[in-house]
Amino acid sequence: MTYADAKDELFGIVNTAIKAAIASRIIERIKVHYPGMNGATEPPNDGYWCRVFYTTIRDNQASLAKLNGISRYEALGQLVIQIYSPISAPGSLDNGNLLAESVRDAYRLPSPSGVMSFTNQLVRELGNTKSHYLTTVMVECTYDNYQ
Repeated sequence: MTYADAKDELFGIVNTAIKAAIASRIIERIKVHYPGMNGATEPPNDGYWCRVFYTTIRDNQASLAKLNGISRYEALGQLVIQIYSPISAPGSLDNGNLLAESVRDAYRLPSPSGVMSFTNQLVRELGNTKSHYLTTVMVECTYDNYQ
């Protein structure tokens, strides 16, 4: 699995979880910002907003030697989903937390590809800005890549 493949899979899970939360009416709508997207990189003053990003923590060689000219590497990364819930909307902190739990729970299932594994799925309330409550979901993932 490549870095790009890992991001695609991770971001796809987020997207599916958010669509399910909208379908189950946890929230009505949310703007989601992924790396490289044009548009606002900060939440608007009203409405739900989400920022998603992934970073590699380490990418260590996991094989002793190149077998058939190929080495195996094990990548450990962290996915972060920041959910901004508008203070002006009644019940938005609870709804934002329900959304965060739904997203977290999606990473407690096996990965769609069967190649990645997920651990340390956390939901954290991180206080608020002038206009939003901030809840963050963090997930560690591992996958192998070959070179």
